[in-house]
Amino acid sequence: MLFSNKNILILCLFLLLLNGVFAYDFGKIKVNHNDGSKTYDFNIDKVENYTYNLNFEHYGNIGSGMKVNIYINGNLVYTIDDSKDGSGRYKKKVSIDITNYLNNGSNTLKVEGVNLVADPSRDYYPYYALNKVHINEPFTLRVPVSLTQVIIYIITTVYIGMQYLKSIKS
Repeated sequence: MLFSNKNILILCLFLLLLNGVFAYDFGKIKVNHNDGSKTYDFNIDKVENYTYNLNFEHYGNIGSGMKVNIYINGNLVYTIDDSKDGSGRYKKKVSIDITNYLNNGSNTLKVEGVNLVADPSRDYYPYYALNKVHINEPFTLRVPVSLTQVIIYIITTVYIGMQYLKSIKS
């Protein structure tokens, strides 16, 4: 049957998410002595009065004189230097307000390692990783939902609930 409870539920979930504002997920970004820079282009439709945050946890083994710079649209928004490094066991979580650096439309995130020089004689190969890198809205306003989406959700939930009650009575 085309309009089974399962199909209606999947359709409603799809419709609810269709117009929502989503976080931009970049996953894991790693720079090292061989690959010192990563660049990601993305589009965003900025929502007025929202605070956009760049969130990630970081770890690595950079030494003295080395650093990792994070840029949004060419603007330096965060620097990690040897005083903040650590092994994977000591991951540090960061949340940076980048609202003023974002364009409505096309944007660029760049992670750049500076002076990540290897020393093969000491078996030293510097790297730095940013994990769970994503941009999202504040927690309280994470996914704005339109009135239409709320109405569709309520109607569908009531319908599925009634169908479920009907099926357990018979």
